[in-house]
Amino acid sequence: MLGKPSIPLPSWLLYWGIKITWRLKLQSKAQAGALRMIQYSTLMSGEKLTKETGYKYRYTGPEAFDIFLRSWAKRSLQVASSQIH
Repeated sequence: MLGKPSIPLPSWLLYWGIKITWRLKLQSKAQAGALRMIQYSTLMSGEKLTKETGYKYRYTGPEAFDIFLRSWAKRSLQVASSQIH
């Protein structure tokens, strides 16, 4: 993702890391419960929607995710640069 290496971490370590940084107000983006939502998310297919209504998606799943990552990275850079000035 975005050309950066990934490091697999156990979920308990991520959970406690998020919980601690939230309590210390070092981050405000995600509480520890958000990790559970990511771990045990519900996956659904849009096949019925497209077959029965003829709906066409503008982007594929990977394209949408890539757009999300790029916009998130851009926003993160903007926030960081605004905090420097």
